Amino acid sequence: MGEVMRALFILVIFLSFSAHSSSVYKCTVNGVTTFSQTPCDDQFETIDVDSSSGKSQSKADEEAVQKECLAYHKPKFELPHTLELISANKVWVNDSSGARQVLILELNALDKYGAYIGVKPYKCFLNHDGSTLSKVQYLIQ
Repeated sequence: MGEVMRALFILVIFLSFSAHSSSVYKCTVNGVTTFSQTPCDDQFETIDVDSSSGKSQSKADEEAVQKECLAYHKPKFELPHTLELISANKVWVNDSSGARQVLILELNALDKYGAYIGVKPYKCFLNHDGSTLSKVQYLIQ
């Protein structure tokens, strides 16, 4: 019984250390700096990350990012004052620069005839921690 307890103790210690630090790769592709769990190309920098130091976004922060994304897409609509946010989801996508966080808003609005155009998805690319929009609002090929 003593060996089993010792093995479990060592396993718990190992898991607690591995949960607090990991490595990511910093890459620059076409002038855009990204971070990925896998090396992007031959030119990368390894960065050790303490995963216990990050903070989760508050509901107010998430709503602020949604409003920023909504403002980005508002000029695309004929009657922007009728814009309705149906849902918002964050997803990760990969392009040649690595993993990127994307906020997908499902939006609906009235057209100039007073009819709803139908719910459609609109994407906003976010910065590395998802706190604001990225300066690059397209996939890097």
